Amino acid sequence: ELFIYIDQGRNPQLYTKECLERALAKNEQVKGKIDTMKKFKSLLIQELSKVFPEDMAKYRSIRGEEHPPS
Repeated sequence: ELFIYIDQGRNPQLYTKECLERALAKNEQVKGKIDTMKKFKSLLIQELSKVFPEDMAKYRSIRGEEHPPS
């Protein structure tokens, strides 16, 4: 890919810059997905604790958690 970039008469340093910018953008996108999944997990556990308090207490004790996440 870099050789094609150079063959087109473009600066290889710009190629590196563009690669880093794409990587940073993808990193932000993945970070957003991870944050969303963490929030979902927290809300799911919170709602499950309301419906199945005994089962979720067992789950938290197995996981080593003292209190349900807020």
